[in-house]
Amino acid sequence: MSLRESGLRTAAALISALALASALPAQESVILPVIQDDWRTIVTLDRDDVLAPALWQAADGSWQLRATVGDPANPTHLAWESPSPDATIWTPVSTPGPIAPGAQRPRVRRLGETFALVASDGSAIHTATSADGRTFAPLASPAFDEGPFAKAGDPSIVRLGDIWYLYHTVVAGSRSALQVRISRDLAIWSPPTIISYGGPPNTGPDWISNPIVVEVLPGEYVCLTSGPEVTRAFYSTDPLYFAIDNGGGLVTELPLVAPDIAATDGGTFIVAPTPGRDGIRIAPLQWARRSVTGEPVFDFDTAEGREQWTMVSGDLDAVFFSETHVPFYGITEHYIGTCEQFAGGFDDDRTAVIESAPFVLDERYYTLFVGGGRNFETLHVAIVDADTGEELARFTGRDSNSVLPVTFTTGKHHGKRAIVRVVDAALGPWGHVNFGGIYRPGPLEIIE
Repeated sequence: MSLRESGLRTAAALISALALASALPAQESVILPVIQDDWRTIVTLDRDDVLAPALWQAADGSWQLRATVGDPANPTHLAWESPSPDATIWTPVSTPGPIAPGAQRPRVRRLGETFALVASDGSAIHTATSADGRTFAPLASPAFDEGPFAKAGDPSIVRLGDIWYLYHTVVAGSRSALQVRISRDLAIWSPPTIISYGGPPNTGPDWISNPIVVEVLPGEYVCLTSGPEVTRAFYSTDPLYFAIDNGGGLVTELPLVAPDIAATDGGTFIVAPTPGRDGIRIAPLQWARRSVTGEPVFDFDTAEGREQWTMVSGDLDAVFFSETHVPFYGITEHYIGTCEQFAGGFDDDRTAVIESAPFVLDERYYTLFVGGGRNFETLHVAIVDADTGEELARFTGRDSNSVLPVTFTTGKHHGKRAIVRVVDAALGPWGHVNFGGIYRPGPLEIIE
């Protein structure tokens, strides 16, 4: 079997893995990035158009910093170096320029004696390699080309086992998407597999950009993607499934854009443009483990907790059920299930609107367990401002009865009074919502 045939078969296996991943039970804990120390500005520029920096340690131990600035269609490449990420002075160095005309947003990763660099020119992804991590020789250019309408961009590369995974963004119709290809030699690449579309619900025009995937511990991965104002971190045990399109894997948000991460034996560091995009800043990065849930806002397994919920309208037998027609794979005995019946069967033609009592959004984020049919309009769980009626977030199921975790980040809504609203306005197959509760975040444990 040729390597290209092997790549095609691997791509098919990846698609199968995606289908299986969507039905996996919820994880008990997740890993997320934590920035505890203050940021330090290491480069200041007389301009405000830094696109994205790249950071890595070269073979001689020096730390290399590169950034593209200016017009994304015709960027300027700048480079600096220092003996340590803690250095206060980063010395400008000459750069050989892009590995292809218009190439931007470079990323560099090392495996053994090989440094791999990837960059995009807005249509094609280009790759280059280096033995010293300072001078890069372009490989066959481009590695692949998605065409002018797909706008392949923001590539990031990671080595998992003996395979290189290259993640990058594309435009798919009116939405952005995260795509991956794999290779054993950085020259022959598998066909693409789209692993997520768009961004979390209710984020408007946010596009997936600047993806970075890190294997924090064996078999545990974090994917960072940037929106206009924040970077979101998604956790998964499958490097091909991060639930970005429905917020299911979201574990935290960081107030920065377009970061890069470099890890060595001496620690892990994160770099990003300064808030005004007129420089580059750096900070130590740590990883922490957190239970998916902490204390429930409403304890479904106590009468007091269940009494805080009201069926505003609908024809259900009850709001809560302790026996369901199929397993929900949640963490409580009692659930809200809008198709459940006391007789033990189910009826997808039942409808309802169920609301919680008001509570104060006093945490940075909350975890909700949502399952059932997938339809943002007619089947959803929403966080609603209790005083104005404004909907703050909306989540839907995935055509799976499993109640899987989704994350609501309070952001500017912190301190407001809110309610949770469960809406089932659908008839027919998968016309129901399963809800396993809303939880405060669990405690963090730094991974040493």
